[in-house]
Amino acid sequence: MRIYYLSLSHLLLLLFVGGCVKATHVLDCGSVSPSTVVMIEDCDEPPCIISRPDNKDVNITFVAANDATDFETNIKATIGGVEFPWPGPGGCTLLVGDTICPLVSGVSYEYRAAMPVLSEYPTVEAVVRWELMDNLGNLQVCFLLPVIIT
Repeated sequence: MRIYYLSLSHLLLLLFVGGCVKATHVLDCGSVSPSTVVMIEDCDEPPCIISRPDNKDVNITFVAANDATDFETNIKATIGGVEFPWPGPGGCTLLVGDTICPLVSGVSYEYRAAMPVLSEYPTVEAVVRWELMDNLGNLQVCFLLPVIIT
């Protein structure tokens, strides 16, 4: 009798295919991670409709493409062709579970953050660029997400 073990990334893929996990469809913008799953609270299909004020949970599961001591989160919003910084959370402090920094190539990590949408934000359509950049300058994760702020 053979026993088969599944890695976390394979388990997530099976759950995704089975419909148990609803990933948000995002456009990759240069991730070096060989496997990335993004889940935005209350948004399966973009554009994500976000009422202000609110905080949307952002969950990202990714496999590190290389070793790195740490990483940071960079978030930008493009509105009418102009790029604006979006207040972003930290990096390594947002990893959950047993995996923490430093990043180790081939290991799966789960990252959880909140995307703040302040009451001061105008009603607008934007494209959010979310990056997890390691200390070596590699974009472990990079995705674009169209949003409508109401």
